[in-house]
Amino acid sequence: MKNILIVVIIALLASAGQILLKIGVTKHAAELHSQANVLSKLISMFINPYVLSGLIIYASCAVAWLWVISRMKLSHAYPLLSLTFVFVPLFANLILGDSIQAKYWVSVGLI
Repeated sequence: MKNILIVVIIALLASAGQILLKIGVTKHAAELHSQANVLSKLISMFINPYVLSGLIIYASCAVAWLWVISRMKLSHAYPLLSLTFVFVPLFANLILGDSIQAKYWVSVGLI
């Protein structure tokens, strides 16, 4: 039961990481599409606090995931990560204002 809770927390954190990455790259999207000094713009994007936070969360999730799969059957743990298909759209709706259509939720239900 403890391992299942940890996988759910990993899914929540990974979803939060996605939102942070989206916020961070959106702030730099217009800059990245121009051709001038692409390298400095990429560096600027990677040191953006949102992108950096998202990457740190992702790295932390990867470490936690390794811990979980060392203690749990992969065939039991991996399907729980599909919760990100629920969490990311919910967070995107609440935080980014993304609209989510009913057909998406039908698709999630099939997964």
